[in-house]
Amino acid sequence: MARLKQELPGVRLTLIQPSPFDDVTRPPDWPEGYNAVLRRYAEFVASLARETGSATADLNGSVVAGLEKVQKIDPALARQLVPDRVHPSAAGHLVMAAALLRAWNAPATVTRVHVEAGGPRVVASEGAALSELARAGDLLAWTEADDALPLPLDFANAEVELAQMAGADLAGLDEEVLRVTGLAGGRYRLAIDGKPAGEFSDRELAAGVDLARLDTPMRQQAGPVGWGAQDRQEVLTVRRRLLAMSAADAGLAETARTLATAADGMARDRRQATRPTPHRYELAKR
Repeated sequence: MARLKQELPGVRLTLIQPSPFDDVTRPPDWPEGYNAVLRRYAEFVASLARETGSATADLNGSVVAGLEKVQKIDPALARQLVPDRVHPSAAGHLVMAAALLRAWNAPATVTRVHVEAGGPRVVASEGAALSELARAGDLLAWTEADDALPLPLDFANAEVELAQMAGADLAGLDEEVLRVTGLAGGRYRLAIDGKPAGEFSDRELAAGVDLARLDTPMRQQAGPVGWGAQDRQEVLTVRRRLLAMSAADAGLAETARTLATAADGMARDRRQATRPTPHRYELAKR
């Protein structure tokens, strides 16, 4: 670790405490259970982080708390967080991802926009730049360029719902709030790039609606970014296996280098895909 900091001045390290063995939904065969062993490892990781001035992320306690929470509601469903007691499911990984993001102090806000329809004018804008704001009768329209994309999550997905039940609070890491005040009473349809995004009352819009809960063009752009991350991880997994076998077959090392080049290209493509594009918003009274 000292050598790493020497070679990469300013590097930020996050030490990961191990994910748990599920001793919650299936009682252990001995008093302490196997997760007690993993918790001792976790304590060592935390101690090492303190000694080296590194951050730490607790992927054990977060999942155990989730198991205990869901166990009280639906024991059969709780088992789906860590189905084989060792390897977390997609929902379990979402719980761990949320814990890691919070360890990094990830901001909760993607965008936060407040438009006053009476002007019309932009009252406040965080993480987004608005232009071409105009009103014609009951139609309010503007162009918005965001700094970032929302998380590639469908909150109606069963795995996401289970992670939320387990306390991941993914919504608290993915706020894309739009407020529109000064509207006449009634209901309004929101379209983004000409496609329906949702329907809200003037009161709901005045309080603020979270666009990250909706199927918007922004979330649709974020989806393939998530898929691309998984594809790259699979390439890197194969590369590591080839490197391990290259001691017995030198030809495999060249294949591993080719896969490394491919993974680098996938990372560049993913960075390009994460660049938000401007979108046209239209809010019309029904």
